[in-house]
Amino acid sequence: MRQATIIFFIVFACLVSGCAPGHQLLSKQFKAHSSGPILSTQGYVIDENERKVTLQKRWTTLAKVMRQQPGFISSRLSPGLGESTIWLAHSEWESLDALRKAFSDPEVLRLESRMPKQQFTHLFALGQKGQFAKNKP
Repeated sequence: MRQATIIFFIVFACLVSGCAPGHQLLSKQFKAHSSGPILSTQGYVIDENERKVTLQKRWTTLAKVMRQQPGFISSRLSPGLGESTIWLAHSEWESLDALRKAFSDPEVLRLESRMPKQQFTHLFALGQKGQFAKNKP
């Protein structure tokens, strides 16, 4: 179920990335109040093989450091299907406070600054408005 929820938010993030009317800058989202799990999404447009390899190496290094941060749950880097040049990185955190603390770590900030330019970044609250699960037989 968690994976289906994350996929929904990933697709939604792609739609919001075009600066939809409800889109809010990450700096404002970071200051928001939230009490529950957080999904952080970053979208990249990577069209050259060399840049794909660089993205994967840098993301792996960053993910290893983030994994050591208190409140970290999981992280993935996912390429688009087919001929898509869009890559999506997302990480799940126990809380917005845990995410804030992780991104106050100088090593996380240094590694984040080495990542390719993002096309979009957006934060989502997970599970606060209801949850639906596939019925089990």
